[in-house]
Amino acid sequence: MRVASHATWRSEAEAMMMKEAFMHYLQHEHIFPGEAPELLSYREISYNEIALPAQAPPPELQLDDLLNQAKASGTLGTYIRQLALSRDMLTYRAARFESGQISRDYWSRLLNDEVNASKEKLLRVAVLLQLSCEEAEEMLEKAGYSLSPTILRDVIVGYCLQRRIYDFAEIEETLADREVQSLFNDRKGA
Repeated sequence: MRVASHATWRSEAEAMMMKEAFMHYLQHEHIFPGEAPELLSYREISYNEIALPAQAPPPELQLDDLLNQAKASGTLGTYIRQLALSRDMLTYRAARFESGQISRDYWSRLLNDEVNASKEKLLRVAVLLQLSCEEAEEMLEKAGYSLSPTILRDVIVGYCLQRRIYDFAEIEETLADREVQSLFNDRKGA
C-alpha cells in the first residue's frame, strides 16, 4: 500500500498522526525527507511498517465522577430559577402565569425541585419565560425530555420559539390548524 495523501484520512488529527509516524519511519530507515519521494516510487510501504505512536485510552470515569458532573450541571429548578431571574419573572404574577395555566403553588414547587414536571407544562413555561429554542431544549433535557423532530407538537412549539412567538392563543391556533395536540392537555390541576 502506498502512503496516502492527507485527503484520504478520516480526520486532520489522523493525517497529522500518520505524517509524524511516516517521518519517524523515514528517520529510522535513515532516509532524509527530501529523498523520500524518489525512494517511495521504487517500493511500497506496508501499513505495518509505520509504527503509530501509542495513544493512551481515555480514562474511565468512575460512578462518583459521573454523579459529581450531574450535580454540578444543576437541577431543573435551579435552571428555571436562573432563567426567570434573568427575565425579571421570578416573582409569580397571576395574570401572566395563569395564561399558561401555571399556579402559584406549582411555580414554587417547580423552582424548588419538588415536582416532576410534565413536558406540556415545561413547554408552557418556555413560552411564559420567552425562552430561545436552545434554552427550552436545555430546560427539557434537565427534566429528561427533548424537543423531538418527529413529534408535530414539538416541531410547532420549537418553530414558535425560534420565531419568538410567545402568544399562547397564536401557538394554540397553529396547533389546532394542523390538528396537533394542545399544550393544555394535562389539565389535571396546575
